[in-house]
Amino acid sequence: MKLRSKVFIFLIVCICLTTSIVGISIYKKSEELIEKIFIQLIADNQQAIKKNIQSFFNEKLSDIEIIEQQKYFQDIKSYNEINKELLKIRNAYKNYESFELIDQNRIRRLHTSQLDLNEVYEPRDVIEKIFTEKNREIKLSINSSYHKGKIQIFSPIKDQNNNVKYILISNIPIDKASDAIDLPESEILKFIKPKIELRTSDDKIIFQNHHDADSINIASLTAKKINDSSSFYNSSQNLIIESSFPISYYNEQFNWKILTKIDTQEVVRPFKDLFSNIIILGMLFLSFLFFISHKLIHNLLTPLESLSLYMKKLADGHFEKIPMNDKFSTEFISLINGYNLMLEKLKMSLAESNKNSKFAALGQMATGIAHEINNPLAIIKGLSYSLPKFIELKNFDKAKENVKKIENTVDRIAKIIKSLRAYARDESQDPFKKENIREIVDATLDLCHERIKNQGLKLILEYGQEDLYVPARGFQISQILLNLLNNAADELKTTTDPWIKITSFKIEPQKIKITVENSGPKIPASVAENLFVPFFTTKEVGKGTGLGLMISQNIARSHQGELGLDMSGEHTRFVLILPEFIESASSPVDPPETSASKEKKAA
Repeated sequence: MKLRSKVFIFLIVCICLTTSIVGISIYKKSEELIEKIFIQLIADNQQAIKKNIQSFFNEKLSDIEIIEQQKYFQDIKSYNEINKELLKIRNAYKNYESFELIDQNRIRRLHTSQLDLNEVYEPRDVIEKIFTEKNREIKLSINSSYHKGKIQIFSPIKDQNNNVKYILISNIPIDKASDAIDLPESEILKFIKPKIELRTSDDKIIFQNHHDADSINIASLTAKKINDSSSFYNSSQNLIIESSFPISYYNEQFNWKILTKIDTQEVVRPFKDLFSNIIILGMLFLSFLFFISHKLIHNLLTPLESLSLYMKKLADGHFEKIPMNDKFSTEFISLINGYNLMLEKLKMSLAESNKNSKFAALGQMATGIAHEINNPLAIIKGLSYSLPKFIELKNFDKAKENVKKIENTVDRIAKIIKSLRAYARDESQDPFKKENIREIVDATLDLCHERIKNQGLKLILEYGQEDLYVPARGFQISQILLNLLNNAADELKTTTDPWIKITSFKIEPQKIKITVENSGPKIPASVAENLFVPFFTTKEVGKGTGLGLMISQNIARSHQGELGLDMSGEHTRFVLILPEFIESASSPVDPPETSASKEKKAA
């Protein structure tokens, strides 16, 4: 048996043993774990109930405040008319309230209740206090036989002299908030069906969602803290959570608490069965999965992952060969050999395409460049004809002026030819050096100035206040800009008032941003996502290779920069990011070596 197989079997045994130990530990701790889970679950559920009850109470207080502001208590003399108005209000507020009206003689004049609370309640002491102090009072009334309670809001209705004319008693049954208590916040609680009770701070039951004869009893149990307002009690059969909260700050009657009780055995039993099944099935599944994974990884996934990794590097512009592994199957060896051969040919093709794209860009500008040179020659010719005449007439000042013009014109032609020679040469092996962004842009514009002029394009240049420098091969950056300017000129052939805007400025940290924007509409998203894909073009057949932007992007990346399309504006805008030149003892320097350059040196 091979060592690898022995290790494989050993790992399977270790996994099975570990799974069994963990499973048994979980099984033994299941009751404790489930208890912790349900403590938090019920505590969260009680928090939701508290919020709903407080919201219900605050909503009723807001309703009463609106009613108190009505004027009909002073304007309408008939109690029958007042009763009709109160009925309308009660119905408008979802039949939650009943109203009573007490007059100045402490006599109940009206009662709009359609609810049977099984008691008649007339708190004389509260009524007398309101007539005397003219302040609102809130009381809690509890029917202990039916475990139901109601909130009574005593509102003084004053006349124009600020005397209490009536007292409006608004009765709000607590069980109308039962939706907040009965509706669980968790699907699990629907199946557990916890018993819930709402109590006052002195354990008077206001409401309960069960019909047992005995209420929840915690007298013999010891409380353990959950948080500042909640505690839990645990017996052999039951788990009880208690939460205290103030419903109102008017009096101590409204310091309430919620009690929730669940049967722990009912909860734990299905979970224990589930844990047992999970342990058994988990062990079988892990063993099978490990075996299959071992085979797949070593026989299939490893070479595929290598291929995927190097194809991703290729997509990012890194032409790295896949190293050969004798353990790969014959099919994968053939596939990798084919990929490496394709990579070599692709590198050669791209190098040739890079050269061709430079001359293609020059070809687009050829007419303009010829015109740029032809015009100065015509000027030189004209000035030369007039020069002997000025000498003959001894007009030496005019002759000197013509000579100066001829000299300037010759310099202009020399500058254009110098730009062409520098652009056309292969500088891929030249070292990086300190290059001025403004000078690069100006040199590029020398090559396309005439086309921009003849096409009527308005050129906008925006530079920062200070000169910006980058470590670069200058005319490779010029190649990127010329390609973007050519594309912009092609795009703007049929537009009115066309313009091209070039900006350059410094961004943090130590980066230079160059943008080339034109007045054309924003490129559609469906086109934008393929712009830098090789051979993708939107031009007519024969008028574009689809390699310009891809080559430009590779040049940017070789300069440790990035070329991309900015989709945030309403026009077409390309953004070139380059590192800023930093003065140092070793400046200027080449960028860090790539794996491709290392291979080339080794060869």
